[in-house]
Amino acid sequence: MLREEVHALTDGWMASFDAAGAFLPFVGDRAVPSEIFVFHPESESRPHTSFRIRVRRGIPVCTDLELHSPDDDGEILLAHLRIPLDDLITEAVAMSFHTTSDDVDEAINSGRTARRDIERARRGRRRSVTPELLAEVAQIYRANINDRPIQQIRRRFGVSERTAARYVQLCRPKHGGNLLPDTEPGRKKA
Repeated sequence: MLREEVHALTDGWMASFDAAGAFLPFVGDRAVPSEIFVFHPESESRPHTSFRIRVRRGIPVCTDLELHSPDDDGEILLAHLRIPLDDLITEAVAMSFHTTSDDVDEAINSGRTARRDIERARRGRRRSVTPELLAEVAQIYRANINDRPIQQIRRRFGVSERTAARYVQLCRPKHGGNLLPDTEPGRKKA
């Protein structure tokens, strides 16, 4: 069932997404809609402009961009192509992330840090390896021991296969962790 949410962004831009849809991709530790549609309504001086945001490998990106002239006699000008994509992507994803907390203060604090986390993901900064991250890695690994656990970790955190494997290594005693047991080559242990 479609439950479209529409939010106003800066400078007349709008963002919409299916709030009842799947919040599958993650940006950092936040679930976001699988697709966000951002648009600026047509006016006499501006063409109708729209673009789509999808999450690829944990990074929100623009995947489609459309401009339509305001009327039959109008045209698209160079000035119309100046679209603050980075700012709009950050703002749209920050307002759409899914929180499961009923605590209003926690939700507000999450909203404050969302922009920073999204900007960090878009700049490609490395994720800090924290005890909480490793605990979640170990949990995902154990839950998926017989169904490609590294791939599940890769998808959850939006990282490469090599990085997902490194997270698992850091959970093992041989590498300073204590969340998963050490293994022998070719044998999985959880």
